[in-house]
Amino acid sequence: MLDDFLTWAQSLRQDSALTNATLEVVLNAPCDNRSARLDIETSARLGRITLWQSREFFAEVLDIASEETVFQQYGVVEHPHDFHATFSGFLSGCGINHAVDAQWQSAKRTIRE
Repeated sequence: MLDDFLTWAQSLRQDSALTNATLEVVLNAPCDNRSARLDIETSARLGRITLWQSREFFAEVLDIASEETVFQQYGVVEHPHDFHATFSGFLSGCGINHAVDAQWQSAKRTIRE
C-alpha cells in the first residue's frame, strides 16, 4: 500500500495545477507501522497526508496567513484505487482545483490490483 501511495503522490508532480506548489514525498524509516507522507506547500496553504502501513491516514491543511486548520480528515484507505477519491478534499483544501484525472489514470495503471 505504501508503494502505491508513493506512486500516486509522485504522479501529482505532473499536474499543471501544482506548478506553483512544492511537493515532498517521503517514505519514513521502517518500524512496526511504517508510514509515508506527502507534503504540499503553496503560497497560501500547507498540507500533509500521512498514510501508515495499517492503511490508516491523517490529512490536514493549514492556511498560512491565519494559521487555521482548513481541512482535516482521518480514515482508512481500503484499496489503492481509492487514493484519488479519498484525497480529493485534501487537494481542494490546498487550494488546488486539480485536473489530475489524466495523471491519476496513468499512475493507476502502475498500481497493483
